[in-house]
Parts: sequence; C-alpha cells; structure tokens
Amino acid sequence: MGTVSVILPTYNEASNIGVLIDSILSLELDSLCEIIVVDDNSPDGTADIVEGIGLKNTKVNVLKRVKDKGLVNSLNDGIRAAKGDYVVWMDSDLQMPSSLIPTLLGSIESGFDAAIGSRFIGKGSDERYVKGKNKLIVLVHKQLSKVMCFFFYYILCLPVLDISSGYIAIRKSVFQNYTLKGNYGEYFLDLVIHFKNNKLKIIEHPYVLERRKFGNSKTQANGYWGMIKIGFGFLKFAIKGIIKF
Repeated sequence: MGTVSVILPTYNEASNIGVLIDSILSLELDSLCEIIVVDDNSPDGTADIVEGIGLKNTKVNVLKRVKDKGLVNSLNDGIRAAKGDYVVWMDSDLQMPSSLIPTLLGSIESGFDAAIGSRFIGKGSDERYVKGKNKLIVLVHKQLSKVMCFFFYYILCLPVLDISSGYIAIRKSVFQNYTLKGNYGEYFLDLVIHFKNNKLKIIEHPYVLERRKFGNSKTQANGYWGMIKIGFGFLKFAIKGIIKF
C-alpha cells in the first residue's frame, strides 16, 4: 500500500482535535506516514495542543497559517506539504467518523483515484442538530445541502452523489495538474467535475455525519446570508462544469 497523509484543517477545534488525532492513530494504519493539522491561527490554542501531541508522536505535525485564511487555502497548503502517496482529508469537529478511513483507502488500493464518504447513499445520513436559536439555520442547511447534491448530480450527470462531502481519500498525483479552487463546499463540486471531465475513477462509501458535541458549528456562524452565498458559489461552478462538457 502507498503511504498516507491525513490532513485536518482547523479553526477553534481545541475541544476536538486531540480526540480526533487519537482516533486516527488508533486505526494503526501501517501506511500512515503523517497527520498534518493545518490551523488558521486559532485563538483557542488548537495549534498548541497539536504541538504537544507532536512532541510524543513525530507523525503528528501542525502547519500554522496566519494569511489567506479559509478551508480551501488550508487544504491546498496541506496537500503541498503532504509526503504521502495518498491524501485523506476530513472535518476536525468529530462529526465524520475516522473509522471510514481504511475503507476509503481500500478503494484507492483497488484502483480508484479517489474514494469519498457519502451522506446520501446506502446507510449514510446527516444527523446534524442543534438546540436553541440556531436550530432552524442548521435544519435549513441540511435540507439545502441534500437538494443541491441531488440537483447537480442529475443535471451534470456526476459520478458520485454527495458533491459537498468534504471527506475523501485521493491519490496525490491528481494534484500534479489540478489545484482545489472555490470556497466552502463548492470546491468539492469542482473536484468531482474535474474527475468526470478527466475520466478519473471515483467511488463513494456511506457514512453518518454525527452531531457536533463540542465547539460551535461553522454553519451557525454563516447564517442565512452565508448559505445564499454558498448556493451562488455552487451555481457558478456548476455552470462552468456544464460549459466544459
């Protein structure tokens, strides 16, 4: 099996990052060469926690970012720094199960160029939920996510359904002539379109997106206006994808 780099983008995940790193290390993947936490200068001390873990385990490193903040820039920096033949990335809030990583990597080993975790096939589901004033924002976001995924899946005839997953294992060689672009979820749509246009092999496996236990959801912070902007971002990349077909 090729070597694996796991990239974990973070912003204010001090309550979660240690647990997530431990859960990945507990998988005892022989192919794991590193865990790279890419932190956007979190004021809650996320990077300090990772540095402490790294003192005990040299496979764990932190990449601190103070400029050009944002998820996609963090992922691109992590990919450039990665030493592994394969790259895995996922959210750092404990909502995505690290136990799916061996399954995703197994598909890469069997010949696929990428394998993604999907909320919308088989036994996959989205269990996000919050109480209080932000409950409606999260519920609306869940439904919009599902509607957008199904809409673009059928309109663009895409090879996978969860086109805003954010949980993937992928051959690093894919990035020899491609760079992630966009914002938030639409970067993933652009990546899937790239796979379709270049006839690369991709597969999806079901997983349950769990409720957040600690910290604050980025969905809540974005609010309704944030969701509208995300929707326009998806539309822009979808139109670009249609033009290329």
